Amino acid sequence: MITGRLDRRIVIQKPTATVNSIGEPVKAWADWKTVWTQHSAVKSDERYSTDGVRENMFVRFKIRYMWDLLTTYRIKYENRYYRIRGISEIRRREGMDIDAELLEGQGNE
Repeated sequence: MITGRLDRRIVIQKPTATVNSIGEPVKAWADWKTVWTQHSAVKSDERYSTDGVRENMFVRFKIRYMWDLLTTYRIKYENRYYRIRGISEIRRREGMDIDAELLEGQGNE
């Protein structure tokens, strides 16, 4: 992997559990790691739903290898949130490709 191409920063967030004011459990997100990445748009498609046409955007983030990254985490990039859909190793622990989908609610999931 050419590290000079890792020219953008992302924040990887992990899910945490907290309690609201009336004692109910609430899902929240906590910053886990900030890393350098190479970002590329993979594809965009349209899907039909009950409230009209929705566009889904899929991107790929290339980062250095992390043994403890999980698909339950999410990515914050340029004030937008992405659901991690898949993680694949590049060579032998040289790096990782993270396939992600832009979240529509921007932080609501």
